[in-house]
Amino acid sequence: MLLISIPDNTALADTIAEVFRGTAYGTTSPSLLRMILSWFDKFLQSVLGTMASNPLAQTIVRWTLVIAALLIVARIAFAVVMHYRNRDRHTLQWTRGNGPYDPWSDAQQFAQSGRYTDAAHALYGALLLGMARRGRLTLHESKTAGDYTRELGGGPSTRQFRDFARRYETVVYGIGRCDSATYAELRELALPLVDAQRA
Repeated sequence: MLLISIPDNTALADTIAEVFRGTAYGTTSPSLLRMILSWFDKFLQSVLGTMASNPLAQTIVRWTLVIAALLIVARIAFAVVMHYRNRDRHTLQWTRGNGPYDPWSDAQQFAQSGRYTDAAHALYGALLLGMARRGRLTLHESKTAGDYTRELGGGPSTRQFRDFARRYETVVYGIGRCDSATYAELRELALPLVDAQRA
């Protein structure tokens, strides 16, 4: 009968530790990312050490951070304002001018000249202006397509407008441009509403 000697846990731990202490495991060079992080950590410690002993440096760094934060907030606010201003400029122009304005005709002209994004805006304008003239909604530059949908209430025309508005917003505010095929799709969605308005 053979007796097998099993080493205890201490012997196993010592053997594993000895293997990983070998030169094969100690020659791995640090990665580039680790070297950059190490350099940045040393640089940050140096700056913080300088700041701790220099009140002027502390003041400069604080004001730099405050100005940077203000610039970031101002840039975000500017982007938001410009987004809504560009989005609503077509709505504003539908209510301007002395004579009657027909954005549906403009949409056809824009499409014929290959300006499909402008044509899509004009389609949206035609729907809104038609419903506003019939007293179903009130145009305002701060309103979104969702606001107009809620203002319309229920009924088939509301569903048709919602379908158009969803596609319109995806194209104009998602992709940012409209092509011939998408304009044709938007026109098909808008046509029943325009026909109903003219009836």
